[in-house]
Amino acid sequence: ATGGSSRMGLNIQHGQKKITLYMSRTSTIRDVIVESAKELKIDNQHLILLHQGSRLSDNVSLERALPKAQATVLFLQVASVLQKQSSSVESTSNPQGDYNGYCRSCGMVSSLRPILICSRCRKSNFTLQNPVNYFTDDLDLIYGSCNDCGNNVKPIVKFQCRRCVEDVPLLRQLRENIHKLPCMKCGEKDELVMLFSCSSRHTMCTECFINMCHMKLVSNGFKNFDILGYSLPCPGPGVDCSHSPIADPHHFYLIDGKEFYGEFQKLALKSFLATEGMSCGSCNTTINFNAGQDAEVTLPPGTEPTAVVAGGAWSFLSRLFKRTQEQPVPLEKKLRKQVMCNTCMIPYCCECRQQWHEGECVKLSPEEEAAAKKFEIDMKKAAASCWPKHS
Repeated sequence: ATGGSSRMGLNIQHGQKKITLYMSRTSTIRDVIVESAKELKIDNQHLILLHQGSRLSDNVSLERALPKAQATVLFLQVASVLQKQSSSVESTSNPQGDYNGYCRSCGMVSSLRPILICSRCRKSNFTLQNPVNYFTDDLDLIYGSCNDCGNNVKPIVKFQCRRCVEDVPLLRQLRENIHKLPCMKCGEKDELVMLFSCSSRHTMCTECFINMCHMKLVSNGFKNFDILGYSLPCPGPGVDCSHSPIADPHHFYLIDGKEFYGEFQKLALKSFLATEGMSCGSCNTTINFNAGQDAEVTLPPGTEPTAVVAGGAWSFLSRLFKRTQEQPVPLEKKLRKQVMCNTCMIPYCCECRQQWHEGECVKLSPEEEAAAKKFEIDMKKAAASCWPKHS
């Protein structure tokens, strides 16, 4: 097929027979099957069309199923019993929405096409045994048969950008908003939403997700979730929201692509080193903050003096004589963990991991605190954003 043509050249293979068809881009896959069967002089009942190991849905148009303007090979075969029971073993038109990922070559979110490759012969003419939901299913547990070598094996699953045909990681929590849900933050209905893994299944539009990530990066709001590493939880009000992180860090490519992802990786590394131990700024000796001991710290008094006498009479005398009687405010004492460098004996604070200091730890600037507090979720909007349980 040519890029400017309204017709597409299709190479159809059925067993040992090969034919070439020229079909309109608006033709459906079913139209192709019927025309192929007519050309091959076979019954068109129970026939399916495969492209790169995936079944194409009968009611999808060619321009949607095969958006790349290039000649391609399609395999025509009789459907198995399982395939007859299912409307599509692998449909380009997915009832749960398109598969999406951030393509670094295109520099944008792209619709993805799943590619199944035989783990034996490395050919992509592969048929699955059962329907697969790539959003939720464990891809290590799927099996099928290779139409080239005939082996029943576990396939290698890849996802390919529909624009540039590059391999792209699938973002499982980035969903097409097929339920037209409002964002849990702004209440707007976006085409794409982030689906959080909490039991409430809250959703957020991509713009608010990007804003939240920026704020959390500035305010050091990323948390360590053990095996998953540093991530962000659902900001919703549910009981388990704060324990439901974004599982795949590739989702953070959505925010300014490589630039934000690079900053996120630096933050994760810095936070990890701070947790595991860091080097003394004076002698470079590793400091174990888990070995801190209680130490007394002095908190400064308030800036406003406390008057001995109060009330209307004192107010009158104060204005008259231009002075007040004051009494010193006792300094508040507090215990905080302190650890000493074993080499140069410089003390460090275990809370902020800076050199030992009096007063409270300063972890965030006023601007950073304001940014962190700014991202609040309305409970009614959160309740309206919940993705259906069995979808």
